[in-house]
Amino acid sequence: ITKNTDGKELTEMYDMQQSGAIAFSDGINSIQSPGILLKALQYLIAVNGTIIQIPDDKTISPQGLINEGIISTQLGLPGKPSIAEELMIARDIELVRYTNAKIHFTGVSTQKSIELIAKAKSEGLNITCSATPYHLLFNDEDLTTYDTNLKVNPPIRNKTDMMALRSALQNGTIDCIASHHIPQNKDNKICEFENAKNGMIGLETLYGVLSQIISINKCIDMLTVIPRKIFGFSA
Repeated sequence: ITKNTDGKELTEMYDMQQSGAIAFSDGINSIQSPGILLKALQYLIAVNGTIIQIPDDKTISPQGLINEGIISTQLGLPGKPSIAEELMIARDIELVRYTNAKIHFTGVSTQKSIELIAKAKSEGLNITCSATPYHLLFNDEDLTTYDTNLKVNPPIRNKTDMMALRSALQNGTIDCIASHHIPQNKDNKICEFENAKNGMIGLETLYGVLSQIISINKCIDMLTVIPRKIFGFSA
């Protein structure tokens, strides 16, 4: 979306779209500026393009390592509150409402986020979303051993959020699954929790996790058919 993915200046998305690009994001970076995102959404209306956004307001608890809550307090680790995600989703929904453009939220991790997205969908806004397999499988109670393998962004949330994601997967509020496959080398994980890098392997276990929660047919749809519809591939 922006040059060098630094959130400051838009790229030539139209030219990229003409060369075959079908969606735009700043990778693991979120678009922090509402003005920049507004321009990007307006820019893509003419070509029916889609913005992909990881909702994370980095001005809120930027030093947070895990989900803010009872577990973060017990472990003595700085927390990242759910509101950092939910505020950005609420903001971006308003920008979509204003522009009538399309956005896809990826890495959605909280119950409130799901509620906001479900409401926006019921209003007919052009919004879709995806969750990761690890947000569906784990919650912050699994972090009590300081397992750096579970250090990811957005952070693993609490059990209520995890169960809300599972329900949203089954009722269709979550449209598809994104692996967020960000493998790290051993040195970036076998270290103190605060020094460990965010990310985990996701591709190899993606299907195994999903098939425990939804039917095989629905699993195949969410990994193949629905993403093609969201991003405008031919059937």
